[in-house]
Amino acid sequence: GVWDAISAHLGPLFSDPSILKIGHGIGGMDCSSLHRDFGILVVNAFDTCEASSILRQSKGGMNLAALCKHYGLQTWEHYCDLKDRFQTTK
Repeated sequence: GVWDAISAHLGPLFSDPSILKIGHGIGGMDCSSLHRDFGILVVNAFDTCEASSILRQSKGGMNLAALCKHYGLQTWEHYCDLKDRFQTTK
């Protein structure tokens, strides 16, 4: 089933050092859960939450929306408007 195929399909992608993985807060439960549940080791990953924590020199980083706003970046909604994807052409 799908659960069994996760390691086979995602494992090579997450463990490939030539592919940069970027996530927000992935250093918490995401990476450890992938390893615990599927034996997937995440290699070459950048955690934007950890980076914001270091930049702010405080414990705990900004949430992703606040981080984008702080640096004048557009949020994911700008790049991916799901309502447009599901409209049908008549």
